[in-house]
This record gives sequence, C-alpha cells and structure tokens, in this order.
Amino acid sequence: MGLAVRMALEPGRRHVTIEMGVHFLRPAHPGRPRARGRAVRVGREVAFAEADVVDPDDRVLARATGTLSVGHERG
Repeated sequence: MGLAVRMALEPGRRHVTIEMGVHFLRPAHPGRPRARGRAVRVGREVAFAEADVVDPDDRVLARATGTLSVGHERG
C-alpha cells in the first residue's frame, strides 16, 4: 500500500502509515502468494490505500486497508 501511495506522490513528498487494518480471509497453502496494493485516494494531507494478498490461483487470502499521512519531506 505504501508503495502505491508513494508512486502517486510528487517528488519532495513523503507518507507515513497512521492506521492499518487486515482481514485474514482464508488460509494460505503451498505456493507463492502475491500482494497487490492500490492507492484509492491521495489528497494533500491524507491518503487511503488497499491491498490484497492472493494465492497462485488468484484467491484472496487477506485484504488490508490503510490511512497514510502525506506531507513534505523535511530538509
């Protein structure tokens, strides 16, 4: 989620996670899981993002949401 938000920010901006929740939906089995994050909304001060962890068959194993504080990098 953090990388998705970072990609949406202009140079000189930073982000810090202020809240994150995770829902575990099914057990993982052998195989390599993948994570897919997306920035839902990136504002001037706050961003909201979501992510899914999926198994090799593309079944959702876990879903996370996060709220991130957005600001300027300190110089």
